[in-house]
Amino acid sequence: MRPIKISAQCELVTPMLSSGADQRKFELRATSVKSALRFWWRAFHPLDAEDLYEEESRLFGNTELSSRFGLILREKNIQLWRPGDEHGWGEGLQYILFSINQPERRGGGRYTPARISPGRYGRSVAKPGSTFEINIMLPGIKSKKTLGDILCSLWLVENLGGLGARTRRGCGCFKITNLSVSGTSLKSNGSSLPRFFRENNEPPKDFIVQGLSKIWKRWGTLDRKKTPNFTCFYLKSSEVWILYKKSCKAIELIELIGSCMRSFRLRNPHTEAEEMHWALSTTTPPSSELLTGIKSYLGLPIIYNFKQNFGNLYGPNLRAGGRNLQYVLTTVKVDKSGQPKKDSQGEYIEGNGRRSSPLLISCHDDGTNAWSVICHFPAPLLPSDEKLWFKANAGNGALDVICSPPYSQGLKFARDLIKNIYKKVDNVICIKN
Repeated sequence: MRPIKISAQCELVTPMLSSGADQRKFELRATSVKSALRFWWRAFHPLDAEDLYEEESRLFGNTELSSRFGLILREKNIQLWRPGDEHGWGEGLQYILFSINQPERRGGGRYTPARISPGRYGRSVAKPGSTFEINIMLPGIKSKKTLGDILCSLWLVENLGGLGARTRRGCGCFKITNLSVSGTSLKSNGSSLPRFFRENNEPPKDFIVQGLSKIWKRWGTLDRKKTPNFTCFYLKSSEVWILYKKSCKAIELIELIGSCMRSFRLRNPHTEAEEMHWALSTTTPPSSELLTGIKSYLGLPIIYNFKQNFGNLYGPNLRAGGRNLQYVLTTVKVDKSGQPKKDSQGEYIEGNGRRSSPLLISCHDDGTNAWSVICHFPAPLLPSDEKLWFKANAGNGALDVICSPPYSQGLKFARDLIKNIYKKVDNVICIKN
């Protein structure tokens, strides 16, 4: 068969973080696109671990097999905020992009505008409206299944995910403005594949449902029988929320969502942060009952930096011995009885220390109104041989706390967060099946 080429003309609707070895330079990378296609393909397949790996390897490749397709990206009109630039983001976007943001500071009668960090943490950010092209090359495939599977994955990336970094918080969202297969425009994909383009005045809910329904049927997503141990769609526990906001752009909606998340997480759980601050400032061991690690449900690690005066964002840091005092919420290896493992020096053995958020947020608009798709895919917080570790950089271990991951409390925490967001929009729908 002749090679097949999928060509998608794309436009950013929310800021995108993407770079290579030089983090300060924006670079749209084929590996980022391929990993996004792979993630969403995996998230909606119901296969068990071994079968899933085999099927995934056939399409995307592994260390021994090459991928069935190639990727060529073309940056067309990329507009950037560069390190050191004033960006004009509200507190919501500043919260979502906290790692590269240098916040506004007021002191001594002076006002410093918020900028992208100019130092080694500075990264260029692509602005909404930037355009690029995704070309997927399938050399002489003999089955339409491969073509259909890639198109389904691309639909999921566009409508539920994004590209680059911070995609689970709504960054890197884009819309496909034109799609073709081997030069033929793909306005209608046939009855077995999701449509990529909304029909006139079609509600976002109907558009998302038609796509998900066809993917569920094609891949047998709803046939998953076992509770998954990784982030994916599972009928019994997963939720797909659609939040609709009138007279709004996607970047305004991500700003609103970021503000809601910031205010919710600052006050929940407030007593936990107070207890850590008290422990660091007085070197008094904290109460293990107050340190539950509920925020770990939304991702690890978490670094808690404290000021001398609790709650004063712009005050001096809490310091001792020439260093800032902080807690890091990470993980520790445990034995079969649940006790922390120690190395030959008597130090705790750290676990993986990382967990991605089960909330995946994307934002979209049609030029007049905006909507967000929030996927909540619950999964176990940690492997069975790890626990949470509140690790203080003071007190020689006396201020540390080990606790079990709070799955049920974390589940409620995430749902309360979603409720906090949908109070600010015009309409909310939850899709189960």
